Amino acid sequence: MLTVLGSSGSVPGPGNPSSGCLVEYDGYRLLLELGTGAFGELLRHRRPEEIDAVVLSHLHSAPSSNASSTPAAVG
Repeated sequence: MLTVLGSSGSVPGPGNPSSGCLVEYDGYRLLLELGTGAFGELLRHRRPEEIDAVVLSHLHSAPSSNASSTPAAVG
């Protein structure tokens, strides 16, 4: 299952955080990108400790700004 957490650019809009997707398959949970505001949206669906892995395509403030809040990103 794919859950889009946000799809705006580097500046999130009301009700639309920056890029972020949650992919769930066969009990595995993968977070793709984690832009500004996407972490808050993630919390509507899953607890941070339920995420198995985080993939960031590149590093700058938009796709990685909330990454340190996710245990899979730092552990």
